[in-house]
Amino acid sequence: MTMTDTTTEAPKFKAKALRDFTDAGTETNYVKDQDLQLTAGELLNLTLAGLVEKVADAQPDEGKTKGKAANA
Repeated sequence: MTMTDTTTEAPKFKAKALRDFTDAGTETNYVKDQDLQLTAGELLNLTLAGLVEKVADAQPDEGKTKGKAANA
């Protein structure tokens, strides 16, 4: 019988630091405008504290997509 690794890494979300700060729990230093990869829990906590904001994922331009579909 073979053991398989069933652990999965938590998904990460893109965020940006709004100011310089040090996380009191982890003692991690963050710099204003730094691009971050945070777990959902980290993102929630730091957003509620006003320290980071989520960066929107790139979305296709719907106007161009609709125009191409209409012309097809």
